[in-house]
Amino acid sequence: MTLSLMILLVVVAVGLLTLSTVTLRSAGQGKSMAVARSNARLALMLAIGDLQKTAGPDQRVTARADVVAGSNANPRLTGVWKSRKIDGKALPVPQDYQKSARDGAFLGWLASSLDGKATSQVSFASATTASPVT
Repeated sequence: MTLSLMILLVVVAVGLLTLSTVTLRSAGQGKSMAVARSNARLALMLAIGDLQKTAGPDQRVTARADVVAGSNANPRLTGVWKSRKIDGKALPVPQDYQKSARDGAFLGWLASSLDGKATSQVSFASATTASPVT
């Protein structure tokens, strides 16, 4: 009787130890998941803020990168340009559509990069990235 009681106590102790181990692991994973969610929420808020800052005003025009130059390394990037001020007095002239005028109105690409200033250059769309994530 004593031996069977000892075996029962050992089985209960091992079961409780296993249960506590599983509980500790799930609590650690829950904490990691909460940190990952808060990081993702912060990144989303930063991206929306950048979008509102760059393309938010009504005087902005967006277009894909493949309209700037026919074949780009990143044709699906979206760029933001200042729109031309329309005052009703002066009609557009051919110089308004030249590359220098277009590049002068360029504000930036809606993309993330390790070099934050790189996205403000028109040439960023034709450059290959080291990582497809950036």
